[in-house]
Amino acid sequence: MTQPGMPAHFAKAGGRRGRQLQGDAGTRAATLRLLGLVALFLVAIAGAAASQTLDEAVAAYKRGDHGAAFRGFRSLAERGNAKAQAALGVIYARGQGVPQDDVEAVRWYRRAAERGLAGAQLNLGFMYAKGRGVPRDDAEAVGWFHHAAEQGNAEAQASLGLMYENGRGVPRDPILAYKWYSVAASALNATALLKAVLGMRRVGRDITPGAIARARRLAWMWLIQKQKVGSVPPRLPAMPGTPPAAPQILAEATAAYKRGDHGAAYRGFLRHAERGNAKAQYKLGVMYAKGEGVPRDDAGAVRWFRRAAGQRDAEAQAVLGAMYEQGRGVQQSIAEAVRWYRRAAGRGYDEAKLRLGLLHERGRGVPRDTVRAYKWYYSLAASASNVTVRRDAVVNMRRVGRRMTQGAVARAEQLARAWLLRKEEARAALPRLPASIPPGRKETGDAPGDFGIDR
Repeated sequence: MTQPGMPAHFAKAGGRRGRQLQGDAGTRAATLRLLGLVALFLVAIAGAAASQTLDEAVAAYKRGDHGAAFRGFRSLAERGNAKAQAALGVIYARGQGVPQDDVEAVRWYRRAAERGLAGAQLNLGFMYAKGRGVPRDDAEAVGWFHHAAEQGNAEAQASLGLMYENGRGVPRDPILAYKWYSVAASALNATALLKAVLGMRRVGRDITPGAIARARRLAWMWLIQKQKVGSVPPRLPAMPGTPPAAPQILAEATAAYKRGDHGAAYRGFLRHAERGNAKAQYKLGVMYAKGEGVPRDDAGAVRWFRRAAGQRDAEAQAVLGAMYEQGRGVQQSIAEAVRWYRRAAGRGYDEAKLRLGLLHERGRGVPRDTVRAYKWYYSLAASASNVTVRRDAVVNMRRVGRRMTQGAVARAEQLARAWLLRKEEARAALPRLPASIPPGRKETGDAPGDFGIDR
């Protein structure tokens, strides 16, 4: 049908052109779909080819054709394949098919180690311990052994035992040496098992039966936690006769951290974290979360926060809640964040109470409940020792209060008073709250803080 005011020949031409465009569009769409299928097919072929090339390189290496193995590993390593990078490190370290080159071996080991490959981390630790391709650095060796050991590498665990036994890169500690030897002995690795058993015999001759029992219990706790990844470690009874972490060494580690000597701080905190000190475990979590003295590793941070939180450390519980809320190092779970915030709040941690108030106000992970939100804000406004937290609570309390009835506000205040009295945070009448929001003070947002991580 001709549109009003449009010449007939234009209308006909337009109709023909429209049908032509529709046909062209259909052809283009079909072509694009075909190209997409071809691209997916090529990707699949490339993946299969990469796997086949790695298998072929490994087979060439096993049959002694080191030249072919080198070419296959090198091609894959340059494209970012961590296993091929580690294999290249071995080839350079042994001089198989190429001139022996420790510096080049270290370079490839490091690339694979930084991608999280435990075997490469172990080998890089050996290079530092022996001073091959790099200046000898026992502390650096311990760090890489520890990364691999935490992933379950038995040879790295036995090597850690040896470093603690001899005081290389860490203070000499026969209990931690025996612990790591015990952990390594539990693996089905013949080489590590032999080293571990011999190490346990050497160390065991020089320490008391009570010290051996403590070391075995530390090993057992470590193994239990690794078998329950993603869950809270069981609360174990305190070991009789376990000496507390030496306060002066913890103080030295803290002082090293404050002056920016993160390597010394890491070694100090690690020693006591492995012996079960919750504060040291929390500090290690902070260092992993911020990448201080170690590569940034949110999953590693969560592991240490969880160990400290399992010992009822309120700050660690609150930060673990923040990690869950942000999805850092764990799959994001607001419900899990709420669970940890509640534990920290129950131990009096103010920032956790503030987050609970915000989550109840927004209805994130919990039902939207202005009464409970007001309860948390009111209790903080009355009792928080941190001035900033108290002011944030007042701002949030007044914002929520404008949307509540007088009866709801009264119920929230009653809940707050009951909670404070039950927790013995307030033994007398609550102090008078500020009459107005401090000038220039903005309402707090909904983004979680990192608490101790960024302080």
